[in-house]
Amino acid sequence: MRLFSENFLSKRLKAFFCLITSSTIAWFVPITFAPPMEALLHVDRPILLGYVLWFGLSLAVLLEVVGAYEPKLIRAPLRQYVAFLLASIGAALSLLIIFWIIEYQFIGRYMIAYSALGAGTACYVLILGLEKLSKNNPPKILLLVEDENLSAIKAEAKKLQKNGVWYDRKALGPKDSLESFCAIEGIDWIVLDHAVDMEKTQVLDLLATGVSIFSLAQFWEIFFQKIPAHCIDNSWLIRLDLKLRNPFTHKLRRLVDFFLASCCLILSFPFLVLVAIFIVLESGLPVLFTQKRVGAMGKPYLMFKLRTMRSDAEAAGAKWASVRDDRTTAVGRFLRKYRIDEIPQCWNIIKGEMSIVGPRPERPEFMDELCQKVPHWNSRNLLKPGLTGWAQILHNYSADISSSEEKLAYDLYYLKNASFILDLEIILSTLRSLTKGSR
Repeated sequence: MRLFSENFLSKRLKAFFCLITSSTIAWFVPITFAPPMEALLHVDRPILLGYVLWFGLSLAVLLEVVGAYEPKLIRAPLRQYVAFLLASIGAALSLLIIFWIIEYQFIGRYMIAYSALGAGTACYVLILGLEKLSKNNPPKILLLVEDENLSAIKAEAKKLQKNGVWYDRKALGPKDSLESFCAIEGIDWIVLDHAVDMEKTQVLDLLATGVSIFSLAQFWEIFFQKIPAHCIDNSWLIRLDLKLRNPFTHKLRRLVDFFLASCCLILSFPFLVLVAIFIVLESGLPVLFTQKRVGAMGKPYLMFKLRTMRSDAEAAGAKWASVRDDRTTAVGRFLRKYRIDEIPQCWNIIKGEMSIVGPRPERPEFMDELCQKVPHWNSRNLLKPGLTGWAQILHNYSADISSSEEKLAYDLYYLKNASFILDLEIILSTLRSLTKGSR
């Protein structure tokens, strides 16, 4: 694997680099530039280390919120630099607040400015440099897959602008051995699907050349962060390690869900009252909209939302929702754009019917058709449905069977990789999408 390939530079690794870089700068700035009366100089070194790590952690989190880890710095460098500076200013303010709460003193304004400017600029230069190295060192991937899968992979790579040097069976000469070809071309990954005779593949000899070998499902998971349903079978489902269904993890997750949903409802209550007034003024009652959805293990429940459509929106029967749905009211379009209509679902979370993060709950009216036409659709029900999720932040509305199958690919990825760290990444990405209107 090339050291600076795109897949080496995961979001989490970028966040770690930024945490270390910003913490280091925050440590040396007061020691180097602070006047004698600076409050930071008068705390013990272990306590100062705690403060600078808080600054670094805050910056790493805020950089995810502003989308700084997305592979787009090279395309819009000035705009991204501003985003880095805004995140570093936010981190500096968080340091100022936590320092005042604990020490009951203020950090000097010059220390705040130097730390924010220095950390923001250093992290920007670091990530920009890594992105350029990544772009100049694309992984070399040999796809030993069926033509249909080959076309799908290349189309997805083009759509997501994933860098890679692609090879297929046609690149192999009639007398070339797979081992010698990989050694000469410097192949990083080999992707095998079910059509390949695994018995004839000299796995040990290939591994000796430094090549990583992946199944089709593994490749989609690692490279595209999704798993198409046609790439898995029952044996894949059997091997799932559902960590979130562990009793201790389940209770901890339930506690976090309850706390966050309760805080959300309490803090948003005055705003919800104002929104309710606008809904009534435009289209009358009711303010809330209830709809039956399918929850964990196929158990139905009643989901609550703010009403965004006309009262007679489904007089002719259930219909798929779409991005520009003509049944939506003017107030409803605003609420849907910024996901404000989803806030009442916090009550479903408090009741234990939903989670903060999970697959989007489906309507029972569509379940039979989806289960018949989309393989493994029911696997989504292994976890509680979520207010937000991996599919919600990476995929738009599902308005038909085809887009539902695409959504399932993201849900399968979450099902395989669900963790508190991934949940945090999804929540932060959701906050970013809210600032620009995500629906």
